[in-house]
Amino acid sequence: MCFHSPEMECNTLNFNVSIYSDTNLMTTTNLSLVFGPILAWSDDAQMNTLVNITLINTFTEILIARYTELFLK
Repeated sequence: MCFHSPEMECNTLNFNVSIYSDTNLMTTTNLSLVFGPILAWSDDAQMNTLVNITLINTFTEILIARYTELFLK
């Protein structure tokens, strides 16, 4: 997903935002709802269905929750 977006957006997914979820109320689920469509939006309108967006958001949530394991090791 990050391959199609600027480096800054990839870094935004890091756990620093989610570790302050008590303060900013941005849980991994909330963050995935914001960043999922931004990172994986398609020019093909048929691909932007509710089912696909749900899958994208779920995948984004996993990326955020496992940021350290996936990107720092």
